[in-house]
Amino acid sequence: MPAFYYYTIYLMLEILCGVQTAVMAVRMNGNIGYSAEVRAFHQLSFCLIVEVIAECMWLLLTRRTGAGVRALLYFSCTADLLCIGYTVYFWYRFMDVRVTPRAKLLRRPRVVDVFWAIPVAVMTVLDGLSPITGMTFTLSAGGVYQREPWFPLHALCCFVYAVPVLHLVIQSWKQQDIDRQRFRMYLIFPILLVIGGILQIAVRWAPFSTVTFTFGMFLLFSSLQQRRINTDALTRLNNRAGAKAYLTGRLERAESEPFYLFMADVDKFKEINDRYGHIMGDEALILVSDMLRGLAKQYQSLFISRFGGDEFLFTISETEVDPMTLIREYSEALAGAIRTSGYGFHFTISIGYALADQNDIKLEALIRKADTGLYTEKERKAR
Repeated sequence: MPAFYYYTIYLMLEILCGVQTAVMAVRMNGNIGYSAEVRAFHQLSFCLIVEVIAECMWLLLTRRTGAGVRALLYFSCTADLLCIGYTVYFWYRFMDVRVTPRAKLLRRPRVVDVFWAIPVAVMTVLDGLSPITGMTFTLSAGGVYQREPWFPLHALCCFVYAVPVLHLVIQSWKQQDIDRQRFRMYLIFPILLVIGGILQIAVRWAPFSTVTFTFGMFLLFSSLQQRRINTDALTRLNNRAGAKAYLTGRLERAESEPFYLFMADVDKFKEINDRYGHIMGDEALILVSDMLRGLAKQYQSLFISRFGGDEFLFTISETEVDPMTLIREYSEALAGAIRTSGYGFHFTISIGYALADQNDIKLEALIRKADTGLYTEKERKAR
């Protein structure tokens, strides 16, 4: 194949992979996965996009000369190697947070996380200094990439994460309430990374690692997308789409079966995330949702949804509930649950409500009215 066609096809594959990854990263949000999943997906996407840029830079500059060109080629090679290593590291972190019980994560000594960061730290030093030391790679006078004696250590630092990932997959498979289909997907992704990595090491002239990486990301994204239809990934409550579908039908009979719509919002939730981390932020949302589920014992008509972020929507028939009594009792129950949770922090929740008793009322207007009460309560607490 003429060199021009080879480089053109290679470049087109890289660009297509980069565009596909960018689109998936933009669409990946809290409605698809919970915060750890979203963060991990964005980290993986960033690694892949940087790898694509590095590969494209290499293709466009290889066989050219000049000091500036040589510096860019070194940057390209270094970025490419680092992205591969950080990809497997981020995948390990994702599996760790996803599979390890939260209580165990919270009690685990910090030294464990430091220990598993050592391989990627060693790889960072090796690859980052290689443009100067030539430890893992060098460039010939003609700009040709050459692996050096320390390259196997780079590969070992990458593949070592297969050990904890395999352990986590085995542990997840033993869990009684595991979603088998989802975790088969979580197993397929690292297998694709390993296959792509081996092929890339064995055959340098094709973008195996980029293509298999992108394909794995696509399969993972598709799996998470299927889960999002009506269910919130973190709390397992109805999501925003599920709530709108339910309320559209419910409002059609609001005149004969009036109901209260409640909007609840965690006060100063951003401060929890900023101070205690996203894992504890997730724990706070799970606690709120679990306490809302508990209302079903008292209110048979209860419908609950995580409407977005730290905001929850729930409805109860007018004949079943006194709104102010419910708000007071729920707030007290939540405060008690927080005290016994052992989380080490306290938070409150603000709730607003609106009565739906007319068939022609618009959903947006009803939610807006409930939100008005919610933010009035927030302002009262702030004073």
